Amino acid sequence: MHEPIKFWDGNEWQQHVTRLLKKRYCEPGAYQEMPSRDKGDLGLEGYSLDGLCYQCYAAVEPATVDKLYEIQRDKITSDTKKFITNQKRLSRIFGPLKIKRWLLVVPRFHSTRLLEHAQTEAGEVRGAHLPYVAGDFTIGVITDTEFEPELHLLASVGIYQHDIIVADPAVADVKGYAAAHSSLLNNVLTKAEKLPKPHGLSERTRFADHMVGHFLRGRSALDALRARDPEQFERFLRCKTVKERTLVVESMVQVGDSTTLANTLTSFKNELRAQVSVSPNTADLLAWESVADWLLRCPLDF
Repeated sequence: MHEPIKFWDGNEWQQHVTRLLKKRYCEPGAYQEMPSRDKGDLGLEGYSLDGLCYQCYAAVEPATVDKLYEIQRDKITSDTKKFITNQKRLSRIFGPLKIKRWLLVVPRFHSTRLLEHAQTEAGEVRGAHLPYVAGDFTIGVITDTEFEPELHLLASVGIYQHDIIVADPAVADVKGYAAAHSSLLNNVLTKAEKLPKPHGLSERTRFADHMVGHFLRGRSALDALRARDPEQFERFLRCKTVKERTLVVESMVQVGDSTTLANTLTSFKNELRAQVSVSPNTADLLAWESVADWLLRCPLDF
């Protein structure tokens, strides 16, 4: 199942990228931020002592491929113009440092035309013969996937939380899973008979379909988490295993009731928030996946 796009607020994106840059350039002063409050924006967020400049930009979404290209193209044009016209101030800021690459950091880009435009603008910068620009100066466009090790480090200490967005499974996918796993679905239908609600087979079937939907949605989120950050995925698996062992024993020694599902969901969601670096939204997806899985396989009963 395709993972939908996360739309970033501009300030949120800037803070996110700045944290990644500070983690990459961990030596004090190796990365220098460029505040824009006093005397305006100079067309870059900051620069590193290895001669790279960074500018963060999150376009207003949703945007088509063509529209996104146009917005990001205009951003490169306007900011490289500032990079040229502010020669006096930038010369004083950079000193002897030669800038070899100017990078636009965006949540996503999908057009090679943007790279073509970037090279055109890079030619304009080189042609200006700026004292702080290297002879092989280039302009590039990157996303935060360039900072995968830094993302993992920030997540490992709880500074960054993976926020995973997934689409609802198609009705056909839910029905297909139910048909292919009829014995698991019967487990949920049998358990639902013990609840004051839902009433009747049709309502119990709807309840079971909802659980299958939660399970499939959560599995999509887990696939995305495993691809993004295997360490956090493993943390989730450990949490789930420990919780499942507890549920198995509890189901053997005590009788559940209509509050069991909600209590299990809430407690496990809180455990995930404490032990896995995921957002509240993602913790909810993963907690529902686990509850649905336990209902299907029987560690959780009423």
